[in-house]
Amino acid sequence: MTHDGEVILFRYDLALIRPCERFLVALASGEATEFDDQYMRIAPQFEVGAGRYAWLGESLFLAAAGSPVRKQSHTSFTGSSK
Repeated sequence: MTHDGEVILFRYDLALIRPCERFLVALASGEATEFDDQYMRIAPQFEVGAGRYAWLGESLFLAAAGSPVRKQSHTSFTGSSK
């Protein structure tokens, strides 16, 4: 949920992950990895209502990702509308 009360759903159904031994060990133990420990590319998609965040659903995003330490069951993001 954004600071102004809008709900934004995020998913990444499109992902290319080429695991290596370091990545698999970290995944099993809940450890973080370094960016270069695996090849991970995703194409995140956003589902939003009409209005000020509609551009998220109309844009293409590509990302490279790593494996963070899993200490909590969810992540909260805060941002600015600027």
